[in-house]
Amino acid sequence: MERVHAEQALRHREHQLRLIIDTVPALIAHIDPTYRCRLINQTFALWFDEPLATILSRLLPEQVGAAAWQEIQPFIDRALAGEALVHEHDLVLRAAGHRCLSICYSPDRDAAGTVRGIVILANDITSRKQLEAQLLRSQRLEVVGRLAGGVAHDLNNILQPVLMAPELLRPAIHDAETLQLVDTIETSVRRGAEIIKQLLAFGRGTEACRVPLHLGSVVTETISMLGGTFPKDIALRCELPAQPSTVLGDSTQLHQVLMNLCVNARDAMRTTGGTLTLRVESVLLVQPVPDSVPESRPGRYQVLTVADTGTGILPENLPRLFDPFFTTKDVGEGTGLGLPTVLGIVRSHDGFLHVASRPGHGSAFRVFLPESNEAAAPSAPPAVLPPNAGAGRLVLVVDDEAPVRELIRHTLLRHDFQVREAANGAEALVQLALETSAIAIVIVDLLMPILDGTDFIRELRARRPGLPLIAISGHLGPQRLAPDVFEAIHIFLPKPFDAAQLLAALGRLPSPAPPDSPVAGPLE
Repeated sequence: MERVHAEQALRHREHQLRLIIDTVPALIAHIDPTYRCRLINQTFALWFDEPLATILSRLLPEQVGAAAWQEIQPFIDRALAGEALVHEHDLVLRAAGHRCLSICYSPDRDAAGTVRGIVILANDITSRKQLEAQLLRSQRLEVVGRLAGGVAHDLNNILQPVLMAPELLRPAIHDAETLQLVDTIETSVRRGAEIIKQLLAFGRGTEACRVPLHLGSVVTETISMLGGTFPKDIALRCELPAQPSTVLGDSTQLHQVLMNLCVNARDAMRTTGGTLTLRVESVLLVQPVPDSVPESRPGRYQVLTVADTGTGILPENLPRLFDPFFTTKDVGEGTGLGLPTVLGIVRSHDGFLHVASRPGHGSAFRVFLPESNEAAAPSAPPAVLPPNAGAGRLVLVVDDEAPVRELIRHTLLRHDFQVREAANGAEALVQLALETSAIAIVIVDLLMPILDGTDFIRELRARRPGLPLIAISGHLGPQRLAPDVFEAIHIFLPKPFDAAQLLAALGRLPSPAPPDSPVAGPLE
């Protein structure tokens, strides 16, 4: 009887032990010196999607495959020699796919101390590694963002007069060769300005001025621009919903997202040709997209898909797609800023990205943007200031960069404005005190020494609350301003801008309100 009870107790303990090892969400295996699995748990079978008996009939090298075995054999041999160790491995498993595992190798000794096998305990740390990689990318972007912000103001001030100069020079040039040189200068400056914008966009997050809009309109406008630039062996296919929903977005920035993705798709099909598909659809997420997109969350989204049938992306390059300055293009063909810019813009719109690609089977980038209940507003044509529309109005230009003031002054004088200049806010207050009733418009830079633009704007509003005001900056954006300063600005114009953009901004200004009280003197 005692023997029966002992056998029952032993079976009960074995059942408990089996239940425990099958419940543990980690791979457990006992391997003998011949590399045969003597014991495995249910997680092992799930990872390889095979019955326990089938796995137990094989040697471990046959079970895991040649590549994985080459990785783990040295550690198994060291454990069989009596060494306990822990190591992380990147392995491709039959059912689980590419995983990162933390594996503990522990020798199993008999009473005499002889190693009779090893116990393997493997934990899947793929999600943790992905989160760590995401954190490192975010930290790199933050560092680059601080660096970009530190130089953006100076670079944009340098580019500002160069961008305005070509339009002032063209009327005085009469030979085609010199005009072509001027055009080349302008094109190069615009390219430099675009690179600075992209640095700021992915480095610190793009400041979006959001309005309700249809993604289908963005797609349609982009196709009209791209139609003549794509090779004839690349077909453009567009799939738009019959009843579109809206998103809250910045049209210019979303155009940039789509243009960057389309250009990358074109380059992926450069040698083979193929089809570029642009699709907009409404999607309801009831749970986050798999762990490849940690930022995703449930909700209803408008999804913009850019899919190509090109060469695809190598698996080892997928984790680095959004790293700053990483590119697989030839030297001179890519800056490595396009996809980081896309990511920065999408995140600034509270959205996220999902990328699917296989070498030789093309790529699909899916941009998820939250749907909005607001109706899209009809687009208004841009305001343009006609020639001689200045009508002698006096404009106060406040900027610490003399070349910037000079080019703005030349542009305004050509359109029948009068101009006064100031190198900082303190000088501008002196001008305001001397000619307060005559000044009709103020153009002010936000970052200046002595008295910067934001403090000057506060003082200006106290003295002339109705005076039309254009704020310009090569670094700060309107959303980064204090609320009282933001509300006081009629138009924000980011540097570098050309003459047409400046004149269009002037054309959108309201009529100035006359001063209704005496003006105090300048600040001491």
